Amino acid sequence: MLTIQISWEYALGIIGAIIAGSASIAWYASGRFAALETSMDWVKRTLIELKVAIEKANTPKLALKSRAKRAPKHRGLTTS
Repeated sequence: MLTIQISWEYALGIIGAIIAGSASIAWYASGRFAALETSMDWVKRTLIELKVAIEKANTPKLALKSRAKRAPKHRGLTTS
């Protein structure tokens, strides 16, 4: 069996380093999440793109073709 003996000062230093490292990681992560929560522009863009895509999908194709058929066949003067 391997026994490692360290003094209480070193043990306290190791525990303090672990706590400081954990606090540092938590502080960094909370800053990243706060930036994500405050920046909602990407959600707005995504919803607008989704709305446009749904409107394009729901546009009846026959209505687009019928507009082209409404144009008059003859323009100008007619001779009769």
